[in-house]
Amino acid sequence: MRFHHDKHFNAYTTNLNAALGEKAGSIPIVELQKGAINAGPGIRNNGGGFYNHGLFFEEMSGTKSIPSAELTKAIEDAFGSMDAMKEKFSAAGAGRFGSGWAWLCSNKDGKVDYRRSIV
Repeated sequence: MRFHHDKHFNAYTTNLNAALGEKAGSIPIVELQKGAINAGPGIRNNGGGFYNHGLFFEEMSGTKSIPSAELTKAIEDAFGSMDAMKEKFSAAGAGRFGSGWAWLCSNKDGKVDYRRSIV
């Protein structure tokens, strides 16, 4: 993880700041990502890498855990099984720039689904 953080995350941060030039640090990453598809690969790829790595590191607990009974039920309701969810996640991440990020999210109805990163 240290290599992933110190090398990959650092490279995305450095390259995103270079692509933004004088605007570096003045635009919240969530706002930047809204227009990332049209912003070109320097901002799209590096902004996506920065955002996804940042979220990943923020969410890490350092311990292995199993989903709660409530989350397990929501996953089974949405995907049929934990294994089916894992298959969908693998497919969602395949073919994406970089690490192929996918995130488990809840929608407005409180049901779980996955979202792929734009890069």
